[in-house]
Amino acid sequence: MGIIDAQVNYGKSVFGPDCNLDIYIKNATFQGINKSIIIPTSTHEIETEGGIERACIWEEKNNKISYRKEVVNKDEILIIYNPKNPFYLMNNSTLKEIRNRNKNNTSIKLFFAPKVHPILCTYSSMKMFLAEPETVAIKIHGIASHISPSEIPEWLIKLSKEYDKPFIIHTDFFNVNFQDERIPSYLYNIISKNQPLQWINWAKKNEIRAYLSHGLRLDETSAEEVNKSNNLVVGMGPDLMLQDEPMRLKKQTDDYLADLVRIISPNKLVFSTDYRWNVRKRYEWDNLDWETHKRLQQKRFNLSTDDLESILEGNAKNFFKLI
Repeated sequence: MGIIDAQVNYGKSVFGPDCNLDIYIKNATFQGINKSIIIPTSTHEIETEGGIERACIWEEKNNKISYRKEVVNKDEILIIYNPKNPFYLMNNSTLKEIRNRNKNNTSIKLFFAPKVHPILCTYSSMKMFLAEPETVAIKIHGIASHISPSEIPEWLIKLSKEYDKPFIIHTDFFNVNFQDERIPSYLYNIISKNQPLQWINWAKKNEIRAYLSHGLRLDETSAEEVNKSNNLVVGMGPDLMLQDEPMRLKKQTDDYLADLVRIISPNKLVFSTDYRWNVRKRYEWDNLDWETHKRLQQKRFNLSTDDLESILEGNAKNFFKLI
């Protein structure tokens, strides 16, 4: 049985870890992962000829959102507000990295999911990446981009259908009864607009395929919708960090994986590490966990061999049409 990792972040993040592919490939190979979908980290930091680019950072003032790209060169910072195609360099760099590694590495075959900023990116820039043979999906991170399903432009939906590339979508939730310093209060509003059911309704309305991340935050109503849909699947990772953040789960649980397996049909559940967020606690980025697939094989989950094969490999292979 092979293992497909459907969500692997790449590159240094302004607000998160450095998702180094050398570390990933070494560990993933040891765990039996043989195919992976690589996604540029959501708010990236990349070295360019002009300096270190940080994009795309948003801020809210007087109920208005502005976006900026920063280019840091020594002690100088060039700020570009509302930059056009802020993800182009990172997407292009990621694609080149994938091609180089596929050429020189035979243990894991890498696929590509370019990230898109639905407000700042353009039709032509995304069409370019979707035409590449390595591309298998389109990544939307509503929190990092500060967008909601209602703000997705029609041209992006048409591109998804034209190239038959599904979306990989970050889903979120915040329980207001929790107080946790790991979640800044300025994120509450945008999190409320990126809940699983909102993205499911958007996908159904537009008749598009979507991979919904983070176990739908254990939203059982959303799970019912996914289970009866032909166009939707659910990514499971990173299970231990999700377990450690109850304020980000719709259902409170002592066993995230057990509840996820209970509410999602085995033919809808897709394995993912969500590297390098596959840690036991947020910000402990070096304390990586690689045991999700082993936990799924425990008898208490009561998954058949066919169920495990679907979750670990078959569902992703069929949904993303991987070769």
